[in-house]
Amino acid sequence: PGEGAGIVDIGDNQAAVFKLESHNSPSAIEPFIGAATGAGGIIRDVFSMGARPVALVNSMRFGDLSDERDRYLFEEAVAG
Repeated sequence: PGEGAGIVDIGDNQAAVFKLESHNSPSAIEPFIGAATGAGGIIRDVFSMGARPVALVNSMRFGDLSDERDRYLFEEAVAG
């Protein structure tokens, strides 16, 4: 195993691997690619710990979605 994510021993010879990554700046510049590389980096780091992903959770925050720029960022980041 590498050092890409945190591991918690949950007993019975099992472990849970957690990774959090923020791609705020890349997503503000190029939201589709920024979001996609953020998710890809998380998966890469979980694999680097010898684990396999079973779920991904995205916690995304945007401004007022009636604002044209915020709506664009939201739609593209979700697609990415």
